[in-house]
Amino acid sequence: MKRRHRPFVFTWCVAAFVLCTLYNSALERRVAHEPVRSRGHVTRVRADYGLLDSTEAESHPIRNEASFGATSGSDIDGDPPSSSKPAEIVFMMYSDHVNEGLCAAVDTAVAVKIDLRIVGLDHDEFDMQAVRNVKTKKLHAFLKILNEQELRDRYGITSDETIVSLTDANDVLYAQSAENVLASYRNLTRRVSPERALVVVAAERNCWPYMDGDQELQRGGREYCKKFEMKARGSSYKYLNSGGLMGPAHAMAALYRDVRSMMQSVDDDDQQVIKSAYAKQIDNKASPMYTIALDHGAEIFQTGWHTHLETVKYAEPETNGAYYDAARGLVVNTEHNTTPSIVHFNGGKVAFISIARDVVRRALNDDYKGAYNATRRLVYARSPQLERNCSLGSASN
Repeated sequence: MKRRHRPFVFTWCVAAFVLCTLYNSALERRVAHEPVRSRGHVTRVRADYGLLDSTEAESHPIRNEASFGATSGSDIDGDPPSSSKPAEIVFMMYSDHVNEGLCAAVDTAVAVKIDLRIVGLDHDEFDMQAVRNVKTKKLHAFLKILNEQELRDRYGITSDETIVSLTDANDVLYAQSAENVLASYRNLTRRVSPERALVVVAAERNCWPYMDGDQELQRGGREYCKKFEMKARGSSYKYLNSGGLMGPAHAMAALYRDVRSMMQSVDDDDQQVIKSAYAKQIDNKASPMYTIALDHGAEIFQTGWHTHLETVKYAEPETNGAYYDAARGLVVNTEHNTTPSIVHFNGGKVAFISIARDVVRRALNDDYKGAYNATRRLVYARSPQLERNCSLGSASN
């Protein structure tokens, strides 16, 4: 009896082996389709910590889900950008009123498809009655947004690792896309290799508010400013400019808390107190939460003081300076051979509107007008004051 059943047992074992083999093969085929998503996920995680090398950055381009994807062109017909995924970078600027400068600044952001968020126009959102200095109002508003969860959610900061860009408003223009800004920030992070989260701050040629060129504005200012010069590595952009900062939300929040604790009054100059935080780092009293790095090479932020950008010669190249290349529609820093994305006209502003008009004009051509209009609707919907006071393509008028 046992002898007669042995062939059946053998057959059953063979069948079981074949079924297991087929199941594993099917499972392997299913898994084979997974790496595209998994690699993308790993890439995003590694990018958040600045671990991508240049090859991976090209293979898996980082996209800002809050803006139109510059690589796909799929939204060129004017459809609004997808909000199904959180933004990797959030752009904010502060202004408590609408004027020509703000309209122009917003239009340039729209022109390069940046989903810009305006802080301060809703006076009920921030009680600033006790604050007289508009620059300090900016500091208090950003501090509140970065540290209160409800406001973080409202302004699109979905995690502590979300990169946040904070700028002045009425004299700032955007010349390149969110993707360019984010890529430049990643490159700086890789090169600096900080032990803590990196906060990049704009750099300028003037040691304001201690000096105005060669004129000392505060006693001891000339000597105080020398401590920043040794960190500039030969760049003429030696000094901190508070018109542009960028870093992970948790690091930016920590920096602004530190800055607030250093203020002696609610109206202290924001550039002075942020510069004091940087001075502490130079003096080996760095925060355990962040590392400040000035953008000495104008890779993200360009300041206009003492360059052609603050004069009527703004479109003329200058040696070791900065100008607007009208042929390419880019601001060029000739000292460092860079094309910065965010430009702060912290000196003379005669060229600001003219350059902003050209940036917007380029976006209003037939190929890109649909994307411009869709981004504009998204930005203006959050701030009705813009709709009432800024005409379509106001900077180009």
